Amino acid sequence: MANGVLNAKELAKELGTDARTARKFLREVVPSEDQPGQGGRWTFTQKEVKKFKKRYEEWNGVKAKRTAPVKTTEVDELDDDAEEIEFDDDDFEDIEEI
Repeated sequence: MANGVLNAKELAKELGTDARTARKFLREVVPSEDQPGQGGRWTFTQKEVKKFKKRYEEWNGVKAKRTAPVKTTEVDELDDDAEEIEFDDDDFEDIEEI
């Protein structure tokens, strides 16, 4: 931290994440006209860090909900109720190949 200004890597540490995720977060929440250009560097004051911490927690919570795993049922649980179907090669004789 030089002169009280942090870079993206230092912000990431403050947010409790890695620099790549921090930059992704910044690209999503900071208006494009306020982002550094290609090859530019992100810089932040301590005041901005506090603001971004709160926004990151909100963003990360929404992101976690979007990527939450779908509840699945184990196949073993279905085995007791499922009816087993067996097929012979003869069952497919009448089907034409495409």
